[in-house]
Amino acid sequence: MALKDPPVTLKELAEAIGRPEKYLMRNWQKLNETHGLPRKLSIGWVWPRLATEAFLQGITEEQKPATGPTVTSVVANQNQALAARYAGGRA
Repeated sequence: MALKDPPVTLKELAEAIGRPEKYLMRNWQKLNETHGLPRKLSIGWVWPRLATEAFLQGITEEQKPATGPTVTSVVANQNQALAARYAGGRA
């Protein structure tokens, strides 16, 4: 995030995904894990602008929230790569 870029507010993000603010407050972590929504900043109910805009560009009107790689699938891929890398030493 560039210093001039303000963070995305809760209200702004809720409007962008077409959901109420309370929904986003309850489900932002689930959206992060399942749909790739960036993690909110620790300073409050705000998200990094560039990462959030990139996330929103992947959303079509039919898909709110958007589908994308999940944290679970990324971790599974990393585990597979590590297993393939180190399995040769065990055999």
